[in-house]
Amino acid sequence: MWYLKETKGMDIDMKNRLMKASAIVLCMACMAGCGADYSEEQVTEQVTMEFAGTENTSENALRAAVAVKSEPQQKEDVQGLNTELFDGQSMSIWKGKGNTLVALKEDTFYLYDVASAQIEAQTKTERWNSVTVYPYKSGYWVIGEIMKGNTAGSTAAESRGIFYDDSLKETQTVLLDDIVPDAAGAAWAVSSDGAMFGYYDFWGGLNLYDLESREKQQLLDTGLDGNSAGLLNIDALFFDETDSRLVFTGQTYQSGRSAESWGRIDIDGTGFENHVLEYDLGMATGYGAGKLLLGEDSIFFKNRMGVVNVKTGEAVYHANTENALPVSGPFFSDDGTVYATAALGTNQMEVAVWRTEDFSLVSKEVIRDDREEMFYRSPHICLFPDLQVCIVCMGGHNDIPQKAVLLNY
Repeated sequence: MWYLKETKGMDIDMKNRLMKASAIVLCMACMAGCGADYSEEQVTEQVTMEFAGTENTSENALRAAVAVKSEPQQKEDVQGLNTELFDGQSMSIWKGKGNTLVALKEDTFYLYDVASAQIEAQTKTERWNSVTVYPYKSGYWVIGEIMKGNTAGSTAAESRGIFYDDSLKETQTVLLDDIVPDAAGAAWAVSSDGAMFGYYDFWGGLNLYDLESREKQQLLDTGLDGNSAGLLNIDALFFDETDSRLVFTGQTYQSGRSAESWGRIDIDGTGFENHVLEYDLGMATGYGAGKLLLGEDSIFFKNRMGVVNVKTGEAVYHANTENALPVSGPFFSDDGTVYATAALGTNQMEVAVWRTEDFSLVSKEVIRDDREEMFYRSPHICLFPDLQVCIVCMGGHNDIPQKAVLLNY
């Protein structure tokens, strides 16, 4: 989930000016007594693997993975990063179930156990143009665009949803283009049992698709004559813990403007609710334990976020603008208990981990690098609460090398 998107038309010189301006602001804040110096002891150099990379084509505006609960475990000792997986090639990573990391490197998917630093499974796959990984009870649902060549030498994108079991054995493939005209632009969610998925398409509304019967059912029509009570669109979609209801965030027409909102609806089309949020925090970045996790999806995240309890309807907001640097995130753990933010400087990045319950600070570490291009764009952060560690990946786009760091918190 890459939250700090690369701005179209912004060249390297412009990025340099933005980052250096941010550094100047931070220095001024420090002189005014608002900042804090960091000693070398605070710089995390536990496990670092640097490798050359190409542009990561799996940037996601949405981290819409299904929250799969895991039993509480006693904290294990983490062995570090495995050099067989982190071997100098660019890769995309996602949080898997439990202490597992899912990685895509070139044409191979990997399941990687973070505690033991062992590759548990791997499988060859297609050439993905964009891809998102959704954990569910029996494995992983991978959706995205696959590049297909033709006799003329050109390529075309084909949207697919591929189901893998926990050993990365392919069990089922669904051609998403046969279900919705704009599969790449739709919002998706898969049930925890993998028997159905929900999707929102701007033209077709909110729908439920049964994988066994291959039939779809429209739950909401967001058109002008639809039954959505002012709901304009849905940008994030999740099944609840019982697979009996879909929960979502989107935009609703209110008082002549578009306002951020959240809602829910039963999978039989009844029980529709829609609630306008007090603050615009962007789309939900996760869902777990009955709570929607909200964070600004912008070029410069203002360190403001919110949590909505979908059972009570209570929304709690938090704003922390102490940091003068551009901040990206938040990156939530799949159980929703903690989240991370990353403050980007010219030659450093401050990674902070917070408790979702009360927004209190758990840990703060600084990653430094002489190559300022490492900090032009948001990192990708996967949190592993049972192990109290997170993996941070930065760089890896265009000709900028990629860097992976394992942090304890």
